[in-house]
Amino acid sequence: MRALGFSFQKGLPLRLGAVLGLAALGFAAPSQAHAATCTGGATLSGSFGVLVAGSTTTNVPKYLDGVLTFNGACAITGVLTVGEPNVTAQNFVTVSGSYNTNTDGTIAISLTLPHVTAPETYTVGYSQAFGEALGQEDDSTAIATIDLKPQVFPATNPPVTYNNAAVKGTWTASCSSTAGGFSDLNYFTFDGTSGGSGGAGNVSGVDDSNNSARFYDEPYVGGYIVGSNGTIGGNVTVAGETYAYTGVIDNNLNEIQYVYQTPNSASTSFVNCTAKRVVPLASAGPTFSCHVAYSVTSQLLTLFSGGITIYNTGTASISSWTVSWTYSGGQVLTSVTNGSLSQSGGSVKISNTGSNGTIAAGGSYSGVKFSGISGLTNPAPTSFSVNGTTCS
Repeated sequence: MRALGFSFQKGLPLRLGAVLGLAALGFAAPSQAHAATCTGGATLSGSFGVLVAGSTTTNVPKYLDGVLTFNGACAITGVLTVGEPNVTAQNFVTVSGSYNTNTDGTIAISLTLPHVTAPETYTVGYSQAFGEALGQEDDSTAIATIDLKPQVFPATNPPVTYNNAAVKGTWTASCSSTAGGFSDLNYFTFDGTSGGSGGAGNVSGVDDSNNSARFYDEPYVGGYIVGSNGTIGGNVTVAGETYAYTGVIDNNLNEIQYVYQTPNSASTSFVNCTAKRVVPLASAGPTFSCHVAYSVTSQLLTLFSGGITIYNTGTASISSWTVSWTYSGGQVLTSVTNGSLSQSGGSVKISNTGSNGTIAAGGSYSGVKFSGISGLTNPAPTSFSVNGTTCS
């Protein structure tokens, strides 16, 4: 297998599927003008995997894939692989742009691409239920679709981390092209490692294609590298030929949108694909974590008094609580306010009294006060737990 390095040839992919060149269906409707001020910026906010697939009005293929971040105030930043007609393919380059919500509820997007003369404009419709946006290029230079899928929707806990291990598992990808009547199925497995050349992991799978003349089913092997922003790229070898690919991971690590190319293509061409996990990752639900602040507010000989504050540092609220700790100095609590006390030896448990059990995520409760008897010293507890969860 050729060493990883995401340099693109002038020509793009033709095997593992086929050339995607969308049939000329007529020009898209002109874009609504972008507003001079930000309108509806909060409608589209966050980081999205993007795939643009299509061709110019003269049927020369083009594509974009990567990640775009919408800041909630009508500005766009991102990293894209750019395959534009008459421009050498550029891998993972920085792009910028703007967006506004139109009066009909659609969203107008403008992207400035390196070495492309004029900004490209798109109109998308956004689904709030699914967090996705679909649309078309509308600047009359191309017949192309744009697909925006959220990298994380809704927010997960723990947060998504992008690395080679994040995509470990088996995936199935559908790739298609109207040009030549090709269709393609890639069924592959990422091994989740990063010990190869340049930190690459290994990928292996099966290319199951139909080019209308014949069906074929061939194995392939290759490598991949995942960037910290969720972009992915590498090479695979099938039947002695090597194909480069780039893409972006989205949908809570359950989907990859990518484009691949062939070094032997006679003309500029590419295949765009959408891959999904065979066994989806379950989104982690809200979790509880805690911190307890303990203080002694007065000490008279062996008599002392103090209090605790329970902090809910997690993403899940609780409706009841029991806080536990262990004394190491022989201390004995004699009374507790706003809590129910249980002590055995040095082990202390204090539970809510029924009216003060709820602590919201990010909230705290500081109503627990206590009095007790200590020895000659009164060392503070060093570890606390709430509802069995060890607190930080």
